[in-house]
Amino acid sequence: MPNEDESSISKILSCPYPGGDPPEQESFCFETDHEALRSNRDYSTLLRTLAILEARRLLFQAQKEALASPMTILKRLQSGETWPKIPGPQK
Repeated sequence: MPNEDESSISKILSCPYPGGDPPEQESFCFETDHEALRSNRDYSTLLRTLAILEARRLLFQAQKEALASPMTILKRLQSGETWPKIPGPQK
């Protein structure tokens, strides 16, 4: 069970700690992964977590840019321009 510090960090990052095993989902792996890694549940969970963290890093960078120069961002949005690296919605 997570301690109080882990729980608060999870809340700050909007990654609630499930307190158990993640639900069974489709395999998440790369074609180049060794067969032993493809069937490894921990490896699959690690890859999913890395993908989520990378998406959140990109969102944080976009937020930082928007806060530094809100008028520039507003003009970009009004002209229909988008950020090229913004990830899609997350679970």
